[in-house]
Amino acid sequence: MDEAGKKKLWEEYARTKSPEVREKIILEYAPLVKVVAGRLSMYLGYNVEYEDLVSYGIFGLIDAIDKFDFLKDVKFETYASLRIRGSILDQIRKMDWIPRTIRQKQKKIDAVIREIETRYGRSATDEEISIIDLVRLCARKLGMGEPEIIFNGYRESDPERRLLNTDKIRNRTGWRPQITLEQGIGMCVEEMERV
Repeated sequence: MDEAGKKKLWEEYARTKSPEVREKIILEYAPLVKVVAGRLSMYLGYNVEYEDLVSYGIFGLIDAIDKFDFLKDVKFETYASLRIRGSILDQIRKMDWIPRTIRQKQKKIDAVIREIETRYGRSATDEEISIIDLVRLCARKLGMGEPEIIFNGYRESDPERRLLNTDKIRNRTGWRPQITLEQGIGMCVEEMERV
């Protein structure tokens, strides 16, 4: 349908609010839902089926049609795209049983893993991930910027990719930590304040 036909359809819907005209508008703009769902499916990966995204998006399209003010001289496609995207994301969030804070923490851990793998060309160990997380937490508590972390103490002869890990340290020294992470950070902050 050309622009003149769409304008005529919107004028009729604004005047009558007819379900038949509304259905014609839905059918006219249904391809827009597929476009928005396709873009989001690339972002979301294989976690959600494309057809599910389209069905969630249809609800956003219907909501956009019902709330759109034709007289404001705003392009419907722009307005509807935002409503469709929002509707899809709302439905995905409702289905997600993991809280957002946990997802955010997981993203941070994934970023640390990628950083280690990129820098050292191997898989990250649990110890390295923990150390980076702890150092960054200490830096935030101290009001410092993002520290650059470089792992020293790697050995060529170590079959575990040259990492001197905490298990090895415990075995060699008999080290047994007697404090919690929060206590350790508190001690770190106190020491920095004294200096």
